[in-house]
Amino acid sequence: VQKHIVVLRGFYRYCKLNNYSEDITYEIRGMKIQATFKRQALSLEDSKRLLALAKRRAKDVIGMRNYAIVAILLTTGLRSIEIERADVLDLDIVKGDHVLYVMGKGHDAKDAFVKISDEVYEIIQEYLLARNNDHDALFLTHNKRSESKRLSTKVIRSAVKELLISIGYNSKAYSVHSLRHTFATTALMEGASLLETKEALRHSDVSTTQIYAHQVENMKSETYRKVSDALFKKKR
Repeated sequence: VQKHIVVLRGFYRYCKLNNYSEDITYEIRGMKIQATFKRQALSLEDSKRLLALAKRRAKDVIGMRNYAIVAILLTTGLRSIEIERADVLDLDIVKGDHVLYVMGKGHDAKDAFVKISDEVYEIIQEYLLARNNDHDALFLTHNKRSESKRLSTKVIRSAVKELLISIGYNSKAYSVHSLRHTFATTALMEGASLLETKEALRHSDVSTTQIYAHQVENMKSETYRKVSDALFKKKR
């Protein structure tokens, strides 16, 4: 709706400037854009539950693949499309740290990287060892009846959603993108600065990261408890 209004305003300004017609949009207000996210984040405890479930199911190559994907998503905040585009050779070491080079949103080259913890790197290596092939893609379909191909975002979303449902998150508010939000909120809750979180998420504008900060402050707030205590608890 906001985009339509902008186009109409531009059109009628043009008409008025060229004496074709009056500007009938000058009193129309734009839509109020709510600065929030449609996907919700998991708590730290439920993030651990999700990891534990994925680990228990890592009994075959597909289970190991899904475990590695969940571990990467929760510890780096990568998008599913960045997971799809990842290649084995994108894994590297920079100044002693394991990293994964990624092609970010709106980019046409893998010109950024995320740090991979030692624990997650080991999970990835165990998966690569189990699959035992030289395919370029970091994550594969592992089809039984046909040749394995690069894993698509559709399959990534489906695999993560199934795990989320298994720990009780059967809601549209929780999806693979929730793990990116989880990374952001966990980082801020654990003491990372707003700038550090912005850089980790590779946001172009800090105002986008600020939304997470507002959510974290709301989670930490004791305001609601204070008001409830004032109403229901007797003062000594």
